[in-house]
Amino acid sequence: MILVAGPPCGGKSTFVSKNAGTFDKVLDFDDLVEQICGDRHSREPDVVSEAMTRWKAELPTADWVIHNAPRRRQRGRYRSQYGAQVIVVTASKGVCLERARNERPEAWIGWVHDWFAQWEPSRTGEWIVDTTPK
Repeated sequence: MILVAGPPCGGKSTFVSKNAGTFDKVLDFDDLVEQICGDRHSREPDVVSEAMTRWKAELPTADWVIHNAPRRRQRGRYRSQYGAQVIVVTASKGVCLERARNERPEAWIGWVHDWFAQWEPSRTGEWIVDTTPK
């Protein structure tokens, strides 16, 4: 399993779409939400609940997992429970906020701020991929 962590609008899904194999199983919460209601950015409580149920069922068999996981303990659980390799895909806070403003519902702006406020670098090897445009 490969955990791809990072902030909302950091480039996680794009990174996985470019790197996952054709037959790899990708677990992305936004994909589950879209399967349920047709809008990958919906956070209606019933949709979130159903997506979480599916997430938990599919997690043990995923090759790639996309999860914000700002705290090192969250990422560490994936390493200890699933032997996951961890890749943190991120962009600068400004870029993530710009993407959120242009491409997502308003709530995403707050979630970007929250992720950066909670971010804890790991003490162990994690591959960091910066998607900030040069």
